[in-house]
Parts: sequence; C-alpha cells; structure tokens
Amino acid sequence: MKKVIYLTSVLVTLVGIAVFASQNPTLDVTKLEHVKYIIGLIEGNIVETNKIGNHLIEIVMENPKKAKFIAYVTMDGEYLILGQLLNKDKTLITDQRLAELNKIIIDWNSIDKSKFAKVVKGNGKPELIVFLDPYCPHCHKALDWLETKDNYTLYIGAISLTPKSYEVIQKALCSKDPVIVFRNPSTVSDTTLNIESCPNISELIAYQGTTANKAKITGTPGFILSNGEVITGFIQNRLEKFLKEGK
Repeated sequence: MKKVIYLTSVLVTLVGIAVFASQNPTLDVTKLEHVKYIIGLIEGNIVETNKIGNHLIEIVMENPKKAKFIAYVTMDGEYLILGQLLNKDKTLITDQRLAELNKIIIDWNSIDKSKFAKVVKGNGKPELIVFLDPYCPHCHKALDWLETKDNYTLYIGAISLTPKSYEVIQKALCSKDPVIVFRNPSTVSDTTLNIESCPNISELIAYQGTTANKAKITGTPGFILSNGEVITGFIQNRLEKFLKEGK
C-alpha cells in the first residue's frame, strides 16, 4: 500500500547529499496513486521533477492559479512526503525552493503607500508592507518579531480572513497605534477606535485588497518589500536578510 506522510513540525534531515542533482528521474511519478491523489486535491498538474541525492524525488506541482507546491516521493515510490526538508547546513530547502519557484516582483513605486497605516522605527529604512488579519497567530508572531528590530518603515494593510475580522481591521487602521490593535483585537477599548475619524476606510481596505491580489497574496501574513520582492508567510530568515541590508 502506498503511503502519504504529512510532516508539519517534524523535519526530515538529508545529510551529505546533493540537492536537485538531476532532472527527470527514472521513476514515473505520474503513475503513483498517492501522487494522483495530491494532484487531485490542488486541482493541478506536475510541472517538474528532480532527483534529490539517492533518496528522494522532488515533485513540483502547480494549481490553476499558477501557485507552485512541493511534495517528495521516495525512490521506490512507496512513500509520498508533504512537509519541510532540512539539509545538513540546517537550511529549510523546501521554503527556499518555494520562494524561488513562486518569486513575484512588484513595482514598489506604483503602490500608493498613503493608503496604508504607517509605523516608523529608527531611521525608517528599509520600507516594507505587511498584510495582516487580526486573528492570525502567525501575524502576531511577525509583529512581535518586528518589534525587536530597530530600523524600518512598516506600512500595514489587511486581508479579512474571517467575518469578525473586518470590523477590527477598520478600527485598527483608524487607530493611532494599529500594531496594538492587530496584536490584541479583543482587549482594546472601542473608545480608542473611532471609525468615524476616517470616513474613507472602506476605500483604503479595498485598495489594500487589490494590492494584495496583484502580489498574489491570499493569506496572512504577507509582505511586499521595497525591492519589489513578495514574501507569503512569516519567513523570518528572508525578512532578517532584507532588514540587515537596510535598503
């Protein structure tokens, strides 16, 4: 029986092997039932396969929206692995590959930053936009992490993922400190959040949503960096590199 292995917090370690050693491995993964099952779930197709050392085959899949996903199959075709791979250098190669495959570049200067809430720390460089939902735990982690950094300008936009999010988003974007509201949506007094003080709030949220769609950001947190790079999810090492470069 073919098996599908879901790896969430567990990391597979590949020691002493070359990653992406060759394309078109001899195993025909399109005939494997567990691969067909995953392809059916995303309603997509296989766009690329790569042999990883002597152990695994990387399968690159694409859904109808052109977003790419990665799965791995053992060389004997017995197991399909969904999750992160960690190499001997402690690099999350799955995240790295997905970033490469799904890389999107946006014209930073074409974005009207006045339609976002703004937070400046230190010298205000570099600049980035973040899209948040107030009830997204990874958004809270991202904001907590950013709070420890010294220099940047953060433009805050929103994507409403739940029905209860929209009202909180309105209040957050109208508040003097939107970060506090996004981090603690249930503990901030309504007297601090005066929606009437910004009557164009619906227009701002609509613009933010359009900007996120252009960047193919559909979940939170999502980031647009001032170099035009788009990051979907809280990928700390990429954000750290960007902030250190200070551009």
